[in-house]
Amino acid sequence: MAIDEKIIVPVWHNVEAQDILAFSPPLADKFAVVSKDRGPEDIATEVLRAIRPDLEAKMSLFRMLMRRPGPEDEILRVSPDELAMAPLPKVFEAEGHVVIRAANVVSTLGRAHPRIVGDLTTFLSDLYRDLHPEVELREWERMTAVFLVVDGAIELSPAERERLVSLVLMLSLGNFDELERTQLPSSVAALTAEKWQAFSKFAENERVRFSTGG
Repeated sequence: MAIDEKIIVPVWHNVEAQDILAFSPPLADKFAVVSKDRGPEDIATEVLRAIRPDLEAKMSLFRMLMRRPGPEDEILRVSPDELAMAPLPKVFEAEGHVVIRAANVVSTLGRAHPRIVGDLTTFLSDLYRDLHPEVELREWERMTAVFLVVDGAIELSPAERERLVSLVLMLSLGNFDELERTQLPSSVAALTAEKWQAFSKFAENERVRFSTGG
């Protein structure tokens, strides 16, 4: 990362995944530091680790410095109503293969739930504002794969397809309680959970062996 590059790391404080999703669907799928049950030192350490992984070996020194606040330190409290997404960049560059992969995601999930996915340019812009665009895109591709398998196996109404997109997004955030709250039929929720686990195992491996039975 360039020294003068500016990156915003969201910190979720006293909010849940559903709150972020309601406020801004694109923001809900961004890397964030969750403050629940954590002290300021742990939160600051994780933010530093996210923006400067090269300083991993010096974390102990920074933790010591963080325990020595200056006399003019001030906590700024801001209402959630005052928060807004950073403006989209006027110009940005994207690798060709990323554009193709992003187009697959947008054309698939965007037809079912355009408010969450948006158009291709907005999706790419959001992607490149993330700390780890490749990791983020792979997550969207896993969501797309699960959606396609479930939608192909069970006939869904437009409203159910929209709910399915919301469900896989919540699963990508680790919110598995959503499986109990979803308004989708239990058979759809069960198949979604099954396929999410299966594709998650695939994602954990560099290579996956298949057998043709021969």
